[in-house]
Parts: sequence; C-alpha cells; structure tokens
Amino acid sequence: MLATVGCGDFSDFPAHELVQAEEQLVPTHRQQVAAILNEVFGAPSEPIVPDGLADLLDLRLLQQAAGRVASNEPGQTLGLYRRHCAVCHGLSGDGQGPAALYEAPYPRDFRAGVFKFKSTYRGAKPTGADLAATLRFGLPGTAMPSFALLPVEEIESLVEYVRYLAIRGELEQALARYVGEELDFDPATGEVDDESRLDWRDTETRELVLDELLPPIARGWREAESSVVAAAAPVGAGERFSAAEVTAGRALFHDAQRANCAKCHGEDGAGGANLVDYNDWNKRVHEYLEETKRRVASRQTLEERVAEAAPDRHEFLVRELATRYAEIDARRAAGDVLLPPRIADPRTLVPGSLRGARSREHLYRVISQGIAGTPMPAVGPTDPGGVGALNEDEIWRLVAYVESLTDQPDGGRHD
Repeated sequence: MLATVGCGDFSDFPAHELVQAEEQLVPTHRQQVAAILNEVFGAPSEPIVPDGLADLLDLRLLQQAAGRVASNEPGQTLGLYRRHCAVCHGLSGDGQGPAALYEAPYPRDFRAGVFKFKSTYRGAKPTGADLAATLRFGLPGTAMPSFALLPVEEIESLVEYVRYLAIRGELEQALARYVGEELDFDPATGEVDDESRLDWRDTETRELVLDELLPPIARGWREAESSVVAAAAPVGAGERFSAAEVTAGRALFHDAQRANCAKCHGEDGAGGANLVDYNDWNKRVHEYLEETKRRVASRQTLEERVAEAAPDRHEFLVRELATRYAEIDARRAAGDVLLPPRIADPRTLVPGSLRGARSREHLYRVISQGIAGTPMPAVGPTDPGGVGALNEDEIWRLVAYVESLTDQPDGGRHD
C-alpha cells in the first residue's frame, strides 16, 4: 500500500467505519450514504465543490491536490495530497494512512473538523492561514514535517484539500447520525423499508443534505476568520519578560485553584504527572472498544436466558439475540481497522517542546484556549465577550513563565 497511495487510483473514498458502526448502519444505508457523498463531493480523483460552497472551496486548487501523482506540464505537480499527505493522513483524511501506526502521536483525522493548533477560539474552525502555517512549519516532536520548500500555490492547494476532506467528513458523520436516529431499519436482517431510504434523486434527500445538514458545517468554516483570538504581546519582539512577570507566571502555573498547569505538566513543567486520559480521537476509539466488550458480555447473558426461556418467550429472545450478534459483528469489523487508542501525553516544557507555538502570540492563544480535541483546557474566554478563569494579564504571565522554561524568548518566533 505504501507504494500505491501516491501513484494508484481510487474510485471511492473509504467509509467512516467507526460512525457507521456506532449508528448500526445496515449495508443498504451504508451504500446510500456513500452514493450521496459521491454526488456532493465527488471521488478522490474528481473532486466536486458542493452547491453553496464556492466561497469556501476553490475547484482549481482541489483538482491540483486530488488524484494520483502526475505532471502534465513542466513545473506543475498534480496529486499533491497523495504525494505529501496520504501516507500518514489517509486517502479520506482519516488519519489512518499506511505509516500512521508507527507514528506518535497519530496523524490528525481531519473528518471531525477539529484541529489542534490554530489562532481561533477553542470551538472554532482554523483559518486558512492556520492550516498553511502547520504545513509550512510542521510540528516539532511529531512526524509532521515542514513543507516550507513547496511553492505558495501548492501550499494553498493542500490547505484547500484538507478543508475539503474535513467538510466532507463532517457531512458523512452527520448523515450517518441522521440515519441512526431518524430512519427505521433492522440491524439483524439489514431490512430497510421504502420510507427509510436516502436517494439523491429525491427532492427530500437533496433538501436534507443541502439545506439542513451542510449549512451548519459550512457556517463554522466561514466564521473562522472572524473568530481569531486577539493577542497583543505586552513586550516587544525579541525582548524578554521581566523577572517579576516570570515569577508571577510560575505562581499561577502551580496554583491548584487557578491555572493548575502543574497537575498535568508537572512541577516546573518537568512532566512526570501520573495521568490516564485521551484526546478526543483516541477517547472515541477507546470508548467504542469498551462498549463492544460490554455488549459481548451482555450477549453472553442473553444466551443464557435463551437457553432457559419459557416457550412463550423463546422466539422473542432468539430474535433479540440475532440482533445482538449482528451489532457485535459490525462493531468488531469496524474495530479491526481502527488504530489502538493511545493515552494523551502532556508536554514536558523543555527547549524545543512547543509544537504549535511558533511565536509569543501563538503561545498566548494555546494557553488561553487550550488545545482543541485534547484534555488541555482553556483558561481564557472561549468565545468573544466571554469570561475565562484567568484574565489577559494573567495569561501573559503564564506565557512569560513557559518561555523561561523552554528557553525561547518570544516563543521561538520564526513566522
């Protein structure tokens, strides 16, 4: 597979097995969801910009990133995503490319639309500049390299394609949840009645997708540019914070009633905290696998009840048992393709450890908003006009202290 991710061709994106198993989608509904996604977003080699999203997605840039690696004219490369990204992030952006298992942390799964390192409020989407910065600078301490040598247009093309995969993935999950919550089907037999089908040729299905499910997803991406957290450093570029500010920041860092950073990062940021927690991506897999174990145990109990059931209850329990078997088989099939969940590892604050903090302002935003999708919480307001646990001056004092630990005046600025 390593040899074919870039050069091979793929007619379809792989399905989101986890959400389909969570919602117990039967084969008919899985096929219908896949067909709708193909109508709305196209295929890996032939992307489509959905109606109403032309302001968010540039088809020309998507076409340069999509498809197999090729060159039609000197100086132009096609298939940029497969050339540079798919081996880690996977064809659909699921974070499960051929190399993913061997990387720590795992590559990002774009399909939830949640990104860790950005300039916006915690629950907001990243801006295009945020995604471009991650590509240009990479993430030190991870397998994510810098692509600073790529031409500007190729960076823009990859940013566009990542946004495209994220929006597509969010719609895929919204569709699966709609099916699981609103439509009738039998998980044991896979039977679906005519009223519980999704057909793109039907006006009702198109309105569901284009007028109900897709607009909230698109709105989040449109609002990213207006959701940037203001960060004006109280000291000039290249200047150090005063010793008094560093001392005040250290007190906040260790204050269990205020910032309480030492709980996870250890005394003076030295690590060593005994914590067992997951980021959102790994927690979802962990909880899914644990729930599968519970269902297996429940099925075993039901098997015992079937063996002891009175005649008037036997047929009902047998049907229920068949449903349990179908559910568990589907969950196990999905579980077999998931990466094993890994515990989140709080950063040890030493030189070179600041992954997403490329400047003093970036570090302020990381501390203020925490890191989306991870156990690291926000200490500042998480929306405009809100109130956080710490005020702006206190967050800057934490910045001063963290800079002193990482020995990077101005956060190691290089942007």
